[in-house]
Amino acid sequence: MNLKRLPQSWKKFLTQKNKGGVKDGSLPESRIAICLKPRAKNDRIFVTATGVIEIAVTSPPVDDRANEHLVALIADRLHVPKSSLSIVYGRRCRNKVIAVLGLTKDTILKILMARKGRE
Repeated sequence: MNLKRLPQSWKKFLTQKNKGGVKDGSLPESRIAICLKPRAKNDRIFVTATGVIEIAVTSPPVDDRANEHLVALIADRLHVPKSSLSIVYGRRCRNKVIAVLGLTKDTILKILMARKGRE
């Protein structure tokens, strides 16, 4: 992902390391930038050429329903439990940074890009 094209406020959240890490036996944590589009016609995940992940969900952005739908959709596509995902930045806006516990950033992008054609 090209950090130069992202807003300045995202960069600090994407580059922070988790406190545990692989050294002490805990799972690795990766952070991914997402652009959320609520109230879409269909659920869809699209990875742009620059590496930005755009996700459309059918839920409205009311009472945190779009965020819950987003977490459930990503967990389903990555085959990880919802508890291993958390929204680090952007709970109230469309641009979000999501922390994924147990997968590397490369693995996440490979899985999402492989499923891109089937959306």
